[in-house]
Amino acid sequence: MKISTTYWRLYHPIGEEYASDFYYTKIANEVFSRMRPDPVLAGMYTDYAMRETAMRVSLYFEDVISDFGIWRSFVTKHRELYGKSLPFFEVDEADYYTNEIHREDIQLLLWMGLQEACDDRIFNPVSKKLEALAERLFLLLDGEFEKAPVNEKLVEHFYEVSGTDTFLRARILCIALHSSCYLFDKKRIFDIRREVIRQYQETWKGEEESQIAHSMADNVLPVDMPVGPLSLTSFAWIGQMMKSRGDTERGDRFAGMECRKFTSYRLERFDDRVAMLTDAEGETFMVDRNSIWLASEEPPKGAITVLCVLARYNSELWVMTGGYLNTEDDSSFVQYRKELLEEKEKIAKTYRGLMDSNGGHPLVYFADYAEMEGWFGKHPELTLQEDSLEEFGKDTRFAMFIDEEAAMMIVPGAARWIKDERNPYYDAEWAANAALRLFLEPDKFSREMRRYLVENRMIPDANISEYDGEKGRRLTQDNLDFLARFFFKEQY
Repeated sequence: MKISTTYWRLYHPIGEEYASDFYYTKIANEVFSRMRPDPVLAGMYTDYAMRETAMRVSLYFEDVISDFGIWRSFVTKHRELYGKSLPFFEVDEADYYTNEIHREDIQLLLWMGLQEACDDRIFNPVSKKLEALAERLFLLLDGEFEKAPVNEKLVEHFYEVSGTDTFLRARILCIALHSSCYLFDKKRIFDIRREVIRQYQETWKGEEESQIAHSMADNVLPVDMPVGPLSLTSFAWIGQMMKSRGDTERGDRFAGMECRKFTSYRLERFDDRVAMLTDAEGETFMVDRNSIWLASEEPPKGAITVLCVLARYNSELWVMTGGYLNTEDDSSFVQYRKELLEEKEKIAKTYRGLMDSNGGHPLVYFADYAEMEGWFGKHPELTLQEDSLEEFGKDTRFAMFIDEEAAMMIVPGAARWIKDERNPYYDAEWAANAALRLFLEPDKFSREMRRYLVENRMIPDANISEYDGEKGRRLTQDNLDFLARFFFKEQY
């Protein structure tokens, strides 16, 4: 399976043909050929995953040579967040330059590719075997460094795009980066896109509506979906890239883009310039009318509801992106608002009751189902659905997180690895490996629970390098928030 120049171009944001494509494709194939027989990767990678990692390493090389800015933006943002250039690796900060390639960079990229290919374990990013492979690839690329061509046209085409003062034109740049950046997990993006389209299609059944679902996904996800190892939106990544090149004005413009998640709005009024939308909770938004329908078009008659993402970029007005108009009536919006407010009130009431019942602490621990059932029995005001606890009948060592957004999250086994002075079931030895569930099975935890555990350092014995003992535990704890961003991404 060779990498073609056509495939190589898919990873350029603009996707054009460049004179240096043949050279870098040759480099990518050489990297690929040196990775394939390596025993570190045997049994862990499919050929596809190995090829993608070879592409990632080679695109990093082109990026650094050409001063494109993707890697520099990652390092700059990592320094801003954590006060050091890279996660996991201790580099000489005074001697680390983003216009040079480094063995540690390549090792980190190999770890990212390895980790994205395997979802059932966390690999040691500083293992000697991974370091040896990174060193071999570094020597290959370092030997090419002085003769590698600078892809000036790629940089020119990306940074000199005219018209990024408007949201619609800036979005084109974000869509391009979202679909091509070598730091982004493309399989994950594809899977999320497919799921979003499926959800949209459940609402709109017809052929025309199915096309709308695809269009909405392609316009919404590049705007509001956090991606990459630092869990930033494409707008934020581009803002970081521009600022790291000294273009502070455009960088701040991209980084300052605001976004409201996909939801339903009702049109209250409009004139020839502005439309006022109201969401289900009563908040109002002044929106550029032309982003809903052009001033030259005849406005719809009657009640109008809109399903969309709202974004605000370099303007006082919001714009609609990925929108769908319903011009029949607003009955669905009225019903949605009623159900939403009722559900929020129910969750808020349950949340207050749970917190009061637990002395204001958000975590409760149970030895087994019987103890949990007994605790709820003492609090009849918190009665759950009849079958809501029965599914946990055979499990033990429960941790329940009282969540302001979801009322509660019950996780079997978690009491064994959450360290809390109020938790009598904590087992440090068990926790070393079991606590990594937080990163490997993020869907089993609410966003607030994940953040609470990470921010309050409640998994202090978690160890991604079980053979390195205290060194591995320290490596994990020093990079805990980065691990959360890398694994949670859009759920961070």
